[in-house]
Amino acid sequence: MYSSVKHEDMGTNLRTGKYRDSSLAQLYRKIVETAKPRFQDFALYAPSGEPEAFIGAPVVGKEDGGLRGIVVLELPQDALNEILTQGSGLGKTGETYAVGSDMLMRSDSRFSDASTVLEQKVDTAAIRRALGLEGGEHGITETDIITGYRGMSVLSCYRQLGLDEDELLNTDTEWVVSGEIEEAEAFATARGLRRSVSLWAIAVAGLAGAAGLLVARRISTPLLEGVNVLASSATEISATVSQIASTAQQTAAAVSETSTTVSEVRQTAEVASDKAMAVSESAKRAEEASQQGKSATARNLEGMGRIEEQMAAITASIMQLSEQGQTIGDIITTVSDLAEQSNLLAVNAAIEAAKAGDQGKGFSVVAQEIRSLAEQSKEATTRVRTILGDIQRGTSSAVLTTEQGAKAVSEGKEQAESAGRALALLAEAVEDAANAATQIAASSQQQSVGMEQVSSAMESIKQASGQSQDSTKQLAGAAHDLQELGEKLRDLVGVSATGRRG
Repeated sequence: MYSSVKHEDMGTNLRTGKYRDSSLAQLYRKIVETAKPRFQDFALYAPSGEPEAFIGAPVVGKEDGGLRGIVVLELPQDALNEILTQGSGLGKTGETYAVGSDMLMRSDSRFSDASTVLEQKVDTAAIRRALGLEGGEHGITETDIITGYRGMSVLSCYRQLGLDEDELLNTDTEWVVSGEIEEAEAFATARGLRRSVSLWAIAVAGLAGAAGLLVARRISTPLLEGVNVLASSATEISATVSQIASTAQQTAAAVSETSTTVSEVRQTAEVASDKAMAVSESAKRAEEASQQGKSATARNLEGMGRIEEQMAAITASIMQLSEQGQTIGDIITTVSDLAEQSNLLAVNAAIEAAKAGDQGKGFSVVAQEIRSLAEQSKEATTRVRTILGDIQRGTSSAVLTTEQGAKAVSEGKEQAESAGRALALLAEAVEDAANAATQIAASSQQQSVGMEQVSSAMESIKQASGQSQDSTKQLAGAAHDLQELGEKLRDLVGVSATGRRG
């Protein structure tokens, strides 16, 4: 095994070495068995001392399709944590995290100083539904109020990524992405307002009904009894009106306090709306980051495609060079044969010159030169053939190496495409979370508008209460006048009675 980071696993044998039971060795065996790319989920990897996840792909020969090796990519955990542990806009209790099919976290919790990867179990109703253990569906984003892994009631938004359905990943594991915030923080504003408004509405209605009934009873009875009892009941009416005035003052004070409470609740609703908008903006930034990742993967695929085309062109050029080298070899063979024939002809010419005696001496010298040139040509062709043989062997090796490089580039392109699909799944999940956050922000905005309307209504009630106080004061004045009139009538009746007795 060769490793670019050169941990202590460098050079180990994944079949028989001390790391034969590691997650990397399991990935190696699966790829050897299936000859397919595979994703290996996070597990504690002894050489690094940290949880690691891997993606591997086989490298096979072009001619026989035999396995030549395996290329493995270690997945960085920091990049996943950087996306999921951002706390901006999530309030005091909000967080997002990833969970595997074993219900253990695949990212660090925002609320833990120590790493929670493969340490924190999240056995909640939301995770069970997302994993299909309690009726959930693959690829569906759901929202629900559940008991979170920290024992608090939370508003949860969750979705399964569908890793086990990706044929290129060939994995039997699954991940769930979940975002949640405590229910008390999410709905504190709306619930407090509903309770306060309901209590004050009941109190105001009760006081108004009691006051109306009391006024009707205290005023209508003396009128029905007639002038004869008007004097005796006028004092009682005055006392009753005083009591009503006191009650109206208390009601006005209560309405004023309620108006103040509603104003505070409205301000709290505005703060909640701002937090919801911050959550929405954070989700949008995460969506933009995932889209940038998709774009980078697309550019990488384009670059790999160009490299693949260039490797094919290089292979074609080397093959053409090999064919030309073969042609040169044939020409050298022909030249060597010609040199051999020239040598034989020179020998024959020398023999004939010797037979001719003195007359053939000149021709004998020429024949000797031709023979010498033939020998030199033969030696030169032998050296050229040796050099050409070396060139042909180098060309063959270059062709094989280029083919293997082209195969590796093709495999790398397939892995990049697989990573692109995984990023697309993650981008889709983040987009759904962003949509959910936008809906929450819109709901909070509607609640804020509702608080404005309730505040306006309470202000109207406050004004009506003030008008009721003014009316009660006028009624008190009228009752006082009625009391004086009753006294006068009593005096007149007394005078009249005295006159009749006289």
